Amino acid sequence: MTDDFDPQQIDQELEQLDEQSEDHFQHGRLQSAMQVAKDATRQARAQRRAIHYMRGLFDQMRFGHGLLEPQTTADAAVELIALLNDEERARLIQPDLNEGHYHWVCQWMSSCAYDNLAEATGDMNGYNSQGMHECIADGIQVCRQTGKLECVKCFREYASDVYLAADDLDMVLHHCEVLREFRNDNSDSKDRRWTGHRKQAWIKLLRGDLPGAKQELEKAASFTDEESVYLKLHARLHVAAAIDEVLLMLGEPRAGREILQTAVKGNEWPQFELEADRVNALEFVVTGDVASGIELLTRWDQRLRQQRCLKEWFEIRLRLIAAYLIDGNRNRAEAIARGLEASAAEAQDFLTLRRLKQLMESDETPLPVPTLEPLQAGRNVAAGESVDAGSVTGEVTSTEQPKLSKVEEEEEQPTPLQDEINDLMNRILQVRQAEEFEGVEANMQELLGQILQFDPEGIESPKDAAMLLMMCRWVVTGPDEARESWEYGKQLAQRFADNATMLNVFAELGAHFRSVDADVFSDVSEEFLEETFRNSLRLDPERPRNYLRAGDYFASRENLGEAERCYSRAFRLDRTDGTAAISLSNLYGETDRPRDALAALDLSLREGCTDPDVAWEAALAAYQLEQYDAQLTYLDKHLELSEPHAWVEYYRAWALLELERYDECLVAIERERQFELPGDFQLKVLTACARAEMQKLEEASAEIHGLLADRLADVEYLSLNGLVRILSRLCASVADWPRNDPARMALMQRMLETGLMPDAYFEELRANTPEQNGIKFYRVQMRQPLGEDWAAKPGCLPGQTEWTTYCQEWGVLAATEDSAVNFVLETQFSGLEGPAEVVQVIQAGEGYDDRPGVVWQGFRWSEDEADALGLYDLLDEDDTDFEEE
Repeated sequence: MTDDFDPQQIDQELEQLDEQSEDHFQHGRLQSAMQVAKDATRQARAQRRAIHYMRGLFDQMRFGHGLLEPQTTADAAVELIALLNDEERARLIQPDLNEGHYHWVCQWMSSCAYDNLAEATGDMNGYNSQGMHECIADGIQVCRQTGKLECVKCFREYASDVYLAADDLDMVLHHCEVLREFRNDNSDSKDRRWTGHRKQAWIKLLRGDLPGAKQELEKAASFTDEESVYLKLHARLHVAAAIDEVLLMLGEPRAGREILQTAVKGNEWPQFELEADRVNALEFVVTGDVASGIELLTRWDQRLRQQRCLKEWFEIRLRLIAAYLIDGNRNRAEAIARGLEASAAEAQDFLTLRRLKQLMESDETPLPVPTLEPLQAGRNVAAGESVDAGSVTGEVTSTEQPKLSKVEEEEEQPTPLQDEINDLMNRILQVRQAEEFEGVEANMQELLGQILQFDPEGIESPKDAAMLLMMCRWVVTGPDEARESWEYGKQLAQRFADNATMLNVFAELGAHFRSVDADVFSDVSEEFLEETFRNSLRLDPERPRNYLRAGDYFASRENLGEAERCYSRAFRLDRTDGTAAISLSNLYGETDRPRDALAALDLSLREGCTDPDVAWEAALAAYQLEQYDAQLTYLDKHLELSEPHAWVEYYRAWALLELERYDECLVAIERERQFELPGDFQLKVLTACARAEMQKLEEASAEIHGLLADRLADVEYLSLNGLVRILSRLCASVADWPRNDPARMALMQRMLETGLMPDAYFEELRANTPEQNGIKFYRVQMRQPLGEDWAAKPGCLPGQTEWTTYCQEWGVLAATEDSAVNFVLETQFSGLEGPAEVVQVIQAGEGYDDRPGVVWQGFRWSEDEADALGLYDLLDEDDTDFEEE
């Protein structure tokens, strides 16, 4: 680096270092890449070049994974995130930092920084450890905020590792399916098809389906050389190692020996060396040289533990235990298994725990790669036998953990107080369902007294104790009774301190009482409740209802990451529990993951759930995702499990409309009219859509004029989301009509004056305008005064009748600010006498080669109602068209 301060030359030299490190990285020379990145980072700091300093941290963060240095990755990511989130911190390095360049760098680096930090944390602490689930939702949100939607796939890949550690293989396959999606449209689309197939191959291997794993890896290999794959050498080597492992277990010759031995040398890429040595160790074991396999695995076992590479260490330790068992040294296997069990339990890596349990307790011959199910084809190492791959027929079915017989047996076992408790429960239900309220409080107090009369020291069964405590919540009528119940609960919790369900119910009761009256229960801290919940889960990680209650608690505390971890475990343990499925699905919806929500609901139904609400929620989720064939299936399932009711045929009509089954759509609309509805505006709109699509223009026009006669402010039974979606669908149905058609013109006028016009309308208007170079993008905010008769105006929507003014923002492409304002004034139609006022004009972009004009019309809000704008922000989170009563 030159000693003379020449900014241009400094930047050029730093660029050269960046290029060198990238070249090393591409060719698998990660040690060299890291050294160059560290040099570049030091020099960038010394020369006060903030962007290059951030780039150096970015590279160190990326390279740390391949070097098996998760702490290096985490440290670099934390420092980088601090710089990305605080421009002033970056200016401490470079005071004259270019603001535009800085924000551009933030836009493309942010999602990667969070992804790498999450991955490094998972490597060190376990992918199902505390906080890991939260990283999924947070990361996807960062991708959306920065506009890097393709980077969502990085968090999908991360999510597959999280759910793998959580032992939810079906959800892993769901994330793999998303990874395999790819648009070859020359966009910045991330081609992760190879890794999706590789991960799916691992699931098949764990389930004993070696032929299926081989097929998946062959598919993965076919994608590794695609032009759209970023790190082709990395992809080829990862897949080659995985293929060789499967071939060895099938008893077939290795295919990738040469490339694995010659691709990278000199300790340049420890992660790949680990994968290559895993294959070598497997080959030693399956060919009878178990001692050499143990020696190689032991070396990596020690190294990975020292470097805190927990994920890789779990796998190596499992294989090392298997090798000792194959070698006949069970004592040594049991000794090192205890350490693995303790570490996996602390990390809550339920897959590792299940594989270890299967390995240590199975009567079958140990496999060198411990699986969850016996091999359907391949080599039986100790017996020297093989299963013919050709004898395997049919699809591999989902082999989730067997039903929890221990828990089920305990639930069926009679308890000493069972009869008394059942009697109390029946009486409580009778009192709570009584139509007359007089005397209810006295009856509740009497029932509470009978519950509390059971001496804690005389209760023998923790199940009885938990049920008694649970019933307290149902009969408490005031703070004094609540306090008495809590003290009783403390005695029960102390007596059964080692029982998971007892502690879980105790924590739930405390959380409920604290939420109702925090002053009376000020001594019950959130820290105490959280630790009690966590302790209950540690005591027995196999009880779905305990996880469900803990999930409810964390959700109430807005700790959505821990809520997801608990809900997902509850759902994993009992697929047919509708409450668990819906709770997890709702949480996915809250964190903007509708595909995950539908996947959970669908899985629950396929596993035999008979809760009609699960099928209903699945239908709504499919509607939100525009998966209309599936929507019809879920609606049919819902009716199979429940009685017909309003809104079912409405959603059926929607799906049939989109599937171009217009006659059936109209039949469904008529069936919907048979129910008692709060209004039929939505049915009129769908009818108009169907008539228009059937080219019955006169009938469609009549329907449109008829529905426009309705006062939209009275349509309070539709959510804003439902109103927007259904009217936008009608606009799409008449989009090809002549622009001067009276019905179309009337509809467009209504859409403009309600502020609900779809963007496609403005795109059509701009299509007739010549393209201009270098135009700007403006956000124009207008204020519209409203008269006393506003509530009766056609443009008034539900919830807006009391407004005295409204504000509205418009997005405009124009050469000048004045031109932008003129475009808005020419386009808007309020239907009101008072003129609109310009509040502010903000230039939000420049340098566009496009057609000038209005790009979009924003939703309206009232300055009289501070929360109104926030309500509109929730549009995308609504999955129903109707307002729930």
